[in-house]
Amino acid sequence: MEFLDGEKVIQANKHFYDEISSFHDRTNSYIARKSCRKFYENLMCKTLKREHVDMNNDRVLELGCGSGNWYPFFASYNIQEYVGVDISERMIAQARKRYTAFGGIKTNFITENAEDFVHRSKKMHKTFDLIISFSFLHHLVEPRQFLNELVDILSPNGIYIAFHEVNQRSPFSLSHRIDFICSYLSGYDTADRPFILRMKRLFSKVLEKSGLKTNIGRNIKFDWVEYQLNSQKFSPAFFSKFSQKYVIRTFSYGYYVYQVVKLLFGNDDNYFYLVLKHS
Repeated sequence: MEFLDGEKVIQANKHFYDEISSFHDRTNSYIARKSCRKFYENLMCKTLKREHVDMNNDRVLELGCGSGNWYPFFASYNIQEYVGVDISERMIAQARKRYTAFGGIKTNFITENAEDFVHRSKKMHKTFDLIISFSFLHHLVEPRQFLNELVDILSPNGIYIAFHEVNQRSPFSLSHRIDFICSYLSGYDTADRPFILRMKRLFSKVLEKSGLKTNIGRNIKFDWVEYQLNSQKFSPAFFSKFSQKYVIRTFSYGYYVYQVVKLLFGNDDNYFYLVLKHS
């Protein structure tokens, strides 16, 4: 399947996130729900520790930073510089209004397409020690070119960590179903929505997974954005043979409160993240 026209995807992303900027944060679990946010912070800390990254005096780049919700987390470490990039002017405006430099950290929020920013940084020989993204990879127009250029703006011991990409490798197993139902009933995946809306969305999702169509519980049109990699059956193996310039490892995970579900019904996970370093 061929990729869509790049400019169409870029403009669709920009339009969509400008439109939802006023309520984006309160409808995303990893931002709005403390339990979910804590889960991702712990996952981040474990990953950084495993990769021997302490962030001391690091230059940090966040791609698709939105309104800057992860900035305080990184700023709480002794980093030298933070750069947040997002295609949405409205999201970046919120970030600039909300945050100022912590403890003298050089801070910059930039409105720009992330692929263009990486390309421009490469030309300027700008490098970062840690590059981070959350639920971002599926927005890429040219993933191969992006990663080949991104590795060039990593410092010699730099690392790129991409979190929270939907795992479409595995079938919708019993373990997935139970974890899915539990997470929606508890609100773990649906931010601050009240219980009745969680039930409607759960019912809608179950029908979709069963091959049926429904509009129950949907309040937003999401047809503006064609997810490039999801349409390509995106999987951890998708990037594995792109280049010899870098090494990619992928790690599966599930919401920790439902580990007992996986132990009882299988070892499948709903999500994965990747770690990229120089070869």
